[in-house]
Amino acid sequence: MIARTTLLFGLALAASGAQAYCIHNQLRDRSVYVEQVGVKDKLREDRVLSRTLGPGEQTCCQNLDCNPGGRPESVVELILLIEGEPTYWCGHREGSNVVKVTGDGRIRVMHNPRHPRSSIKYITRIRSGQKDLTGPSGLACHERKGKP
Repeated sequence: MIARTTLLFGLALAASGAQAYCIHNQLRDRSVYVEQVGVKDKLREDRVLSRTLGPGEQTCCQNLDCNPGGRPESVVELILLIEGEPTYWCGHREGSNVVKVTGDGRIRVMHNPRHPRSSIKYITRIRSGQKDLTGPSGLACHERKGKP
């Protein structure tokens, strides 16, 4: 009985071993395309996150395919595009569409509450655990110019 309980507890820990990150599309009128940047492990190349989130949808990745490091501090790179006309790229710098998130992080794509006073229409907010990584203004999403 004790061996069976220990085995079940071990299996539960193994199943919950990888940390989860989540992406929330808080836009009311646009879809967001999310794709995980290539993974170096050939066994996981075909199982990376690639999804379109409709308005108000969210997705979380809780397995080692999406978070190969499996730890809360593991960093995963994602491509974020706000679909529609015009298309917007969300990235750490203008012209980039790559966003980094930790294994226990959360990304929210949202309307900029400072728009129209600000020229930035959409922003992303990124959290790692309990810490906001994007500051008070968020991470800007810029209108797409050219090919991704």
